[in-house]
Amino acid sequence: MIRAATKEEIEDFERETNYCPSKKAKGIVNEVDGKVAAMIIYDYWTYTSVQVHIHAPNFRYFIDPKFIHEIFHYPFITCDRKVLVAVTPDESKGSLAVSKWLGFKETYRMKDGWCDGEDMVLKELKRADCRWLQQKAA
Repeated sequence: MIRAATKEEIEDFERETNYCPSKKAKGIVNEVDGKVAAMIIYDYWTYTSVQVHIHAPNFRYFIDPKFIHEIFHYPFITCDRKVLVAVTPDESKGSLAVSKWLGFKETYRMKDGWCDGEDMVLKELKRADCRWLQQKAA
């Protein structure tokens, strides 16, 4: 079942990832058998953009076509944002590969921006470039 994330689920994500969400953080969950199988959090909203954070304990539930459609429909269509922003540590090769597969493009790399010896990679996906909006949810 695809649904809005609860405040408690966003707080659980915070504890697992050392991420500190703002009070305006929103999320979408793909729930399977009563458990969070995949989640995306939207936070740090501006007039035209929002930062995204992906959490997928089981990647196969993340790539569910209905879930992917919803995670892009919500910020781009429902919330009328033009750009999604994602920040990833350089060492997280899996996360970088997933974001590239989703269509994010690297826009900046900050040397030692994540921690000493590890770059922070800033990526963006513009609404006009989002191929997932062209596809119908299955």
